[in-house]
Amino acid sequence: MIEEPRSEEQSVEVPDVLLDQFVEFHRPDVRLDELAVFDTLPAGHKGAFREWIESLAFTIIFVLIFTSYVAQATQVPTESMKATILVGDHFFLDKVTFPANYPTVIRPYLPHRSVKRLDIIAFKSPTDGNIPFVKRVIGLPGDTLEVRSKAVYVNGNKLDEPYKIHVDSTTYSPDPWTP
Repeated sequence: MIEEPRSEEQSVEVPDVLLDQFVEFHRPDVRLDELAVFDTLPAGHKGAFREWIESLAFTIIFVLIFTSYVAQATQVPTESMKATILVGDHFFLDKVTFPANYPTVIRPYLPHRSVKRLDIIAFKSPTDGNIPFVKRVIGLPGDTLEVRSKAVYVNGNKLDEPYKIHVDSTTYSPDPWTP
């Protein structure tokens, strides 16, 4: 239906509700009172459930990438580092500085360094890959290690170990139930 252009003197009554939502058109043949008003969501709007699912999926993916390649929270399972690190202590493993899990193509671009003597490192147990071992590095490739009278010697030199604590087993009863 094509109408003749209206003169300036003609007026059309339009409800206020449409004027608030009116977008100027560049088509003179469309009358304001012919526009339909629909109560719909704006284009591109997602429902609350979909937004929740997308947020959850993003969070899971982020955590998986973060714990695989950046840092991983872990807990000390044994007393082998007692006095320095206690059983149950929580800490983060740095996976960027020691990029063993990264593809070899990416490794040259990462800020990495070699393992040094006295570093505390974590690695998977050889018997159970789910248990992390937390140990102090005292020997490096090519070193000769000796233990004499509770002292560690690296390449013939006594290692200064201010962190170590020796417990004399003779002060304890061999049977823990003996009074």
